Amino acid sequence: MKIAEPKKSSSESKDIGQAAWHYKVPVRISREKALEIVLRKIDHPEASRKISRPFKSGFLKISLSVAASFLILLACYLWFDTTNLSSGDQSAFASRLPDYSRVVLSANSSVSFKKYFWDRKIHLKGEAYFEIQKGNRFLIRSRNGLVEVLGTRFSISDNDDKFEVICYEGKVKAGMKGLKPETLVSGCGYSEGKLIQSTRNNGFEEYPEYAVFSRNYSHERLSVVADELEDFFKVTINLNTRDERMFSGTFLTGDLESAIIIISESLGLKYEFINDQIVMLN
Repeated sequence: MKIAEPKKSSSESKDIGQAAWHYKVPVRISREKALEIVLRKIDHPEASRKISRPFKSGFLKISLSVAASFLILLACYLWFDTTNLSSGDQSAFASRLPDYSRVVLSANSSVSFKKYFWDRKIHLKGEAYFEIQKGNRFLIRSRNGLVEVLGTRFSISDNDDKFEVICYEGKVKAGMKGLKPETLVSGCGYSEGKLIQSTRNNGFEEYPEYAVFSRNYSHERLSVVADELEDFFKVTINLNTRDERMFSGTFLTGDLESAIIIISESLGLKYEFINDQIVMLN
């Protein structure tokens, strides 16, 4: 017995006819395969129905947008965040830069540089002495001038309208804003836009006064002396002695090794530089 197909309304028949009329079989499959796919979808409509999830889709878009904004803000923070070192009213303040170059700030002076993207560029306000590690060029900007170095010792003073640079070792290139820079060698200076052809015997000392370790000890524990040397030169001093030694003597130097020699000769100790930042006294 033949079961009659359910009758379709005229509008349904029209819609089906239009869909069938405009349907084109993809060139990559045969007509028989296409018919099989269509019949399968008719028999199992729930398998091909796409479930709309507007909530999850919207939530994902918002999450991605928030994450992107956070990453942008984080990148800006890391790029522009700076480290500031200041001496305040102290006579001197010593520190190490990210590349282990040493800076000694005179009173009421400061330097600033990028904290996370160190590019060997700093900004100086006031007066400072530098011992620069060798490497890529090192730039120091101040209100009135610019100094470029590779590896050397020098000092910069930029107060009010006065800009002065003194080279103690190596070479530096210095210039005031709007003027052609000059190259300074050891013992030469630059002041008020002019190169000063001079030597240490004509007024330039080995170190600026604020960068000199000046101390007088009388029967002081060696550990105390070592702590003060560590703080001034920003190094680590390891004492490998069996008992506490007492030291008496005077320091007047800006060179760490000179100070270590005074201690070792006075107390009969031997010393060794492991690297630029670690000293061992045995």
